[in-house]
Formats: sequence, structure tokens, C-alpha cells
Amino acid sequence: MKAKEFDARFDDGEDVIEFLDLSKAKRPGRLHHAPHFWVTFGPVHVDERDRLQFSKQVLPELRHLDAVVRADRSEVLVGTAGVKGFETLLGFLTAEVTRESLTELFQWMGDRFTDKALKVKVKVGEREIELEATSRKELDDLEQRATRLLTAMADDSPNS
Repeated sequence: MKAKEFDARFDDGEDVIEFLDLSKAKRPGRLHHAPHFWVTFGPVHVDERDRLQFSKQVLPELRHLDAVVRADRSEVLVGTAGVKGFETLLGFLTAEVTRESLTELFQWMGDRFTDKALKVKVKVGEREIELEATSRKELDDLEQRATRLLTAMADDSPNS
């Protein structure tokens, strides 16, 4: 159905629900009740140009994941001035997820980036952990550690 026909039906007061795909609909008011985590990740042991290409290719796919509330490139991350490190790298991606969807995001990362070295930073509130995984098994281990640590941090957080 073309947008013009949809608009006409809606304007005429017809029920247009049957024409909508509600499978990915979200209720924004409910998103704020669960603590959100920010997962920043990207390839390591590659130059900045390759990381930028990685983020350009992967970002659209990441934004379509049901597990992800919001996703963007992490072009500039807050870090210590003059210090070269994870905080100053370009080409990383950041995804906002709920605790319930954290596992789904890590599963997608494991399926999508099998045997690629990834650096992952997970943040809840002002607390964060940073880990590196170079295989699917290490990513699975990282997901378990992150889940345990973040659950403890979220339970201790005044915002939870």
C-alpha cells in the first residue's frame, strides 16, 4: 500500500492497524524503568581507517537489532587529554541495551564477529568494565562476566 492511500484511510477514520508492522514497536515510557547499559565495541589490532569502515558497515545492522534501544558511532569518547588508548580511538560503535537484551546483543556479536579480536566496554551509570575478546569462546566468557558484574553494579546503583 502506498503512503498516500494509507494516509487517506487514516484520515477517513479507518482502522489501519492491520497495515502496520508492530513486531518491533517499542513503548518509550517503559524503556526508562529498566536500567540501560551502553556497550561500546570495535575491532582491535587494525588501523583507524579499518575501524571506521567497520563502524560504517556494521552500524545499520546494529540499529535493526531488537535488543538495541539506540546505536551510534563512538567517534569521540571521553578520555584523558593527551593519552592514547581505548577512549580516544575512532571507529567504535555504542549500543544502548537493557539488562534483559544484553545477552542477545552478545550472541549477535559472537555470531557476527567470530574469531575477530574485539574490545568491549560496558557501562551502567558511572561504572564500567572493559574487556577484550579474540574468539567466540572468549566473547561468551566476556558476556557471562559482564552480565554478573553489571547485575551487581545495577543492583548497587541508586538509579536502579
